Amino acid sequence: MDELLEYVSGNVDYAISYLSKHLPQVQVMHPQGTYLLWVDCRGLNLDIDGLKQLMYKEAKVAFNEGSVFGTEGQGHLRINLACPSSILVEALERFCRAAAAYTAK
Repeated sequence: MDELLEYVSGNVDYAISYLSKHLPQVQVMHPQGTYLLWVDCRGLNLDIDGLKQLMYKEAKVAFNEGSVFGTEGQGHLRINLACPSSILVEALERFCRAAAAYTAK
């Protein structure tokens, strides 16, 4: 269990660092006692459909779109960090690359 917690903690640190560096328009909420990372994407200036388009069609990743959790979640994404680091790295790279291209249009 200790090794699992350490592994997930490494994923948390990586995700926060990567998003801060490569997509500064979003704000990351450091998880407290969980493996779910909430990302405030309102700085990308996309509506719900635009955020879904970016995530599913452009980046081809399946983070949880926040509005399914209520109005407070609109403009947010939830990322599960309890996964292999290689998957997390690929997903974040895809999302950040797609966000840069999509929002530049």
